[in-house]
Amino acid sequence: MAKPVRKAEKQTLVARWLEALQNNPVIAAVVVVGTCIGATVPVYSALPELLRQKIVDSLPFTRESKATNGWAFAGYLDKDHPSVWATGPFVDMVKLSAASERRYPIRIGDVVSPNKRISQTVVDFRTKKFENVLVPPPQMRSVIRPEDDYTGAKFEKNRKYTVADVEVASFPGHDAVVWLRLTPAE
Repeated sequence: MAKPVRKAEKQTLVARWLEALQNNPVIAAVVVVGTCIGATVPVYSALPELLRQKIVDSLPFTRESKATNGWAFAGYLDKDHPSVWATGPFVDMVKLSAASERRYPIRIGDVVSPNKRISQTVVDFRTKKFENVLVPPPQMRSVIRPEDDYTGAKFEKNRKYTVADVEVASFPGHDAVVWLRLTPAE
């Protein structure tokens, strides 16, 4: 007597996917890389800030992101007391210049260190690159457009920079914005 022929059972979509993925070398490589990255991130995060910065600095693709000469937004000065910060400062004083007169808290020749990463700004950088690097942003526009004016580089936290120019600009009745042109201090 002949055995009855069984109809093939339909596989679920998930079962077909799993079958296709089994023993696939590309998937195996992705799993290994993902596991390595997942294990590296907590170790990197536990390192001290200075060591993490040295690691980032040593990577070849990050070298272009260091700001070398451009403008940094430092904060706002109080409209009634221009020697007092209303917002910020986003830089810490490292060394005062030898100048005796100090109209604002920061002046040319001071050495500062950002207390957070600050975007390097050059007005119209997207189209003119560093052509406007010596022109303070408030002299060219009242509102910065990040897509046009940020260079992509950052003034790094805890690095030392020399103040090459200071621009304090205000509108009547408003706090004054402070822009600093910074260059690396060495």
